[in-house]
Amino acid sequence: MLMKPYVTAIIVAIIIIVLVIIGIYAARAPMSALYPSSGGTQQNNPPPSSGGTQNNPPPSSGGGTPQQSTASVTISNFAFSPATLTVSVGTTVIWTNNDPAAHQIQSNSGLFGSNLLGTGNAYSHAFTQAGTYPYHCAIHTYMTGTIIVQ
Repeated sequence: MLMKPYVTAIIVAIIIIVLVIIGIYAARAPMSALYPSSGGTQQNNPPPSSGGTQNNPPPSSGGGTPQQSTASVTISNFAFSPATLTVSVGTTVIWTNNDPAAHQIQSNSGLFGSNLLGTGNAYSHAFTQAGTYPYHCAIHTYMTGTIIVQ
């Protein structure tokens, strides 16, 4: 039994659309390979003592030495976890991308930001002043988070 020409055309169109969608998705995944981590605060396996120097204000010289510690934010399922993180002054926050897609950390104020983070890559920033620091993914702007420094 032969199909009518319009049915064949619809099936071909659906196949083309599916292939285009797969091609777009496949093209996005290797993008992270084009942007390898660049020293400093972006690493494949960040050590616990890694300190971010990119876009950091100088440490405060008054009132003692800030406590040095680390805290982690995981990027998974196109969300930051935890979405809100409270840390002490002097804490270095490490964002690790566990998604198959690339992400880019960007503070809403422009104080800190990463390059593209591929799967398994990390970015860190040391928070040296108390305050509330909202941030988002520059690629997927619906992904938001907040760092509260006390």
